Amino acid sequence: MYYNNYKIELARKYLKYKKGCLNSILLQQIKEHSPNKVQLVAQFGLTPKIFEGLFFEEYGVDVFDYYCKLRASYAKELLNNQMKVYQVSESLGYSQPISFIHFFQKYEGLTPHQLVLNKAK
Repeated sequence: MYYNNYKIELARKYLKYKKGCLNSILLQQIKEHSPNKVQLVAQFGLTPKIFEGLFFEEYGVDVFDYYCKLRASYAKELLNNQMKVYQVSESLGYSQPISFIHFFQKYEGLTPHQLVLNKAK
């Protein structure tokens, strides 16, 4: 029991230490279209359940939501760099642009088209 608590405390400190690296790790997974929680957790040497608990404790949001928000932010960056919606959709691994549009609207509060129109104003 003591060993597990000690390991969790070390993992908590390590997660805080690696906080800056986490975004780059997740962003790399986004670019490679490979959201892999097992791979992510392995980099921190934790079980998925412990990692998720510590992650929520540190960031106040679950891993999947954080990942999706980061993914939407990356998509927004691509759209702001003059990429077309279908190109961004493909680069994020969506087979249909409409799926990407629904995803983007859910996390950004507007459609990609609305974002481009707002930028043009």
